[in-house]
Amino acid sequence: DAEQPILFQGCIPEHVGLLEVGYEPDASQNLFPFCSSPRRRHFEFRDAEGRSEDIIEQVPCAPSTLRQKLATFEAHNASRDGNYFAVHTRMLEAPELARFENALHATMRLPKALSVSKMSGPPTVTHFLHVGRTAVYYKHAHMDRFLSFCLQEEKRWTLIAPQFHRHFVSTWSGNAEMMLRETTRAPRLDVTQRRGDVLFVPPWWIHETRVRPGTKNYGVNVHWMSRGQVLGFAASLQHRFFRNP
Repeated sequence: DAEQPILFQGCIPEHVGLLEVGYEPDASQNLFPFCSSPRRRHFEFRDAEGRSEDIIEQVPCAPSTLRQKLATFEAHNASRDGNYFAVHTRMLEAPELARFENALHATMRLPKALSVSKMSGPPTVTHFLHVGRTAVYYKHAHMDRFLSFCLQEEKRWTLIAPQFHRHFVSTWSGNAEMMLRETTRAPRLDVTQRRGDVLFVPPWWIHETRVRPGTKNYGVNVHWMSRGQVLGFAASLQHRFFRNP
């Protein structure tokens, strides 16, 4: 329950990749209602110097399996097709949770305190598949805490502490608090996460990630709620009794 970001360096051996970390190949997403086509929300961010950037938030609601998403990702040609990103979000069921826990501590050098079985409510695992950009290249924040596993190319994080939310005009998108305008420049923490590193980010820290242009990359996050958070408890009950919302 730390309230500061922590970078655990060199935890993931070279031979550990996407197929060893929360890989449930034939499981579909179960956190969002299914959709037949991608749902995108469009925003604009304006920084303290007046520069603007268009933002597209993609809702991970496609019913395809992780195996199908990975096949599409591997077939993507950056020089021919340009940038690409996809995410796969799944709230773990009990057998999946046990497999994920075993994978973390059998294949990685992680502190024992980083145990998914001790997390509040069923943790949610998100796989990120992207080429030339990340899925979350924009400043945003959310109420859960998470671990980010860097399995391939390095990522550059910009992190801003929750007490500096007052420097921003923001809106709730349904998934996250989206920063729309920075009225005065907020202090930043810049972190380079290299292959093999695990980054812990506490609730409500504003963050964005960047990768080198043209690189093909994948990674995994595991998200969980703090004890006593009502929305997390409600989501847990919904998943337990109704499976897909």
